[in-house]
Amino acid sequence: MTTTRFDNPLFEDDPILGRFVAYFPSYRLRLLIIGGLLYGIPVLVLQVLLANVEGASVLIVAGYAMIALLVGWYVLHLWNREVTVYENGFTYRRGGQLGYFRFAEITRIHQHAERVSYFGIIKRDVITYTLNTDQEEVLQVNAVYKDVAKLGLLLESKITAARQPLVEAELAQGKSVEFGSLTLAGSGISYANRQLFWDDFGKMAIERGALRLYDRQLVEWAAVPLAELDNLMLLVNLLRDHQPTPESTPA
Repeated sequence: MTTTRFDNPLFEDDPILGRFVAYFPSYRLRLLIIGGLLYGIPVLVLQVLLANVEGASVLIVAGYAMIALLVGWYVLHLWNREVTVYENGFTYRRGGQLGYFRFAEITRIHQHAERVSYFGIIKRDVITYTLNTDQEEVLQVNAVYKDVAKLGLLLESKITAARQPLVEAELAQGKSVEFGSLTLAGSGISYANRQLFWDDFGKMAIERGALRLYDRQLVEWAAVPLAELDNLMLLVNLLRDHQPTPESTPA
């Protein structure tokens, strides 16, 4: 289960990253279940194939050992992974490697979600967050971690809070900022070789898997698939800041 500072006071604050917020270990129960299936199914197949073969006991034992080694490597490879979130950043552990990252250093966070089906019966949503740092490092947060949706939302909200003043300053200086296939600039929004100036921007909405942008007459200007967008929470905040107030909207 995910740990917060109120659940377990044994987690200490970090002298650089600040107050402890939450701890997300790898989803070890899921790993054990997957490991059991990865071991059990090949072993069963091996038994069936070699059941009537004379002198196959040596092959069976060797096969069991090889399968156990491969499955054990897979489970151990993912076992000791964890993300610890603090007030000003997070640590990212992969085995013996431990990285420290401030939220302001994460220049891109992209969410990819899809629904997968196993044998047409079991369906589940698979969520992957990809994070890019200002040092061109790439981190992934996916189903390996327990409560991945909660972890991703927490990271994105804190990254957004840290990055928004920096991005607003860039826009104020006349720079362009890319959010995947959509770009914001001091003059307005660019998408698919088209531009919507801020004076003509009416509102935004997220509907039917797309970010929908409307002009002042509430005519849809563009529908951008969410899969094409980075830093979605930050983008939505900036667009809302540019939405006209009721007093400024023409009747």
